[in-house]
Amino acid sequence: MLTGKELRSQRRAHGMTLDQLSKVTGIDERVMADYENGTAPITTPDEAKLRQAWRRSGEDARPAKAPRKARAPKTPPLTQWLQTVADSERTAKTPPREAENPASVLAQATAPIVNEKQRRLALSNLLKEAQARLDDVFAEDKQTRVLANSIEELQPAHRQLVIGVIDQLEHIVPSAPSTSRLPPQEQILQTLSGPSAYHSVLNYLQAAVQLLMQAEIVEQTPLMMRLQKLSEFDRNTVQLLAKRYQDMHASKDANRSQDA
Repeated sequence: MLTGKELRSQRRAHGMTLDQLSKVTGIDERVMADYENGTAPITTPDEAKLRQAWRRSGEDARPAKAPRKARAPKTPPLTQWLQTVADSERTAKTPPREAENPASVLAQATAPIVNEKQRRLALSNLLKEAQARLDDVFAEDKQTRVLANSIEELQPAHRQLVIGVIDQLEHIVPSAPSTSRLPPQEQILQTLSGPSAYHSVLNYLQAAVQLLMQAEIVEQTPLMMRLQKLSEFDRNTVQLLAKRYQDMHASKDANRSQDA
């Protein structure tokens, strides 16, 4: 049973005056004072009202629970991030860049070569560069084979990570070097430089064949074809005879002009 002292102690603990507690419980203020002073016993119904009021006061005074912070999403593994980026690249609205036709690339590269001098210089540069990079082709092939074998020997998770990095690096398109100030025979080397030494050498050799065909060396008259079949000694003999005939013809024309 609740005593007067306990009533006063609970009321003060809840920070309430007699008037406030009276309004909450509906018990007269004077009766409440008699309860605290001990001049009147606390009835059972009033004790129930008081305990209910303190219970409510405690619930109201209890600090509200702070809203639970939303957990930050876990950082996805690098392989998952790479896959997400790759998928977004593939599903982008912009259409994928179509691969350029090798024939059109060769045609564009050889188009600035317009005279015989430029053609000879371009041929010389192409063949020299192809020969210079020939060792790089085999060195690059050896290095690529070793690297591919190393990746194949990795654990599946690590292999997937490395392949994901390779997939992302393939999307990076390096900016092409400016060739506007170079002469045509130098521009062709920059234009046909491929992503690897192997592709570059192939492009250089194909361009050299293209330039030879542009020189119309293959398409010759029957007389030129017959002369080509001769040995160098026989060809020099024919050239000497032709020169003597030209000199004789020129001498006759000069005598006729003097007589006139």
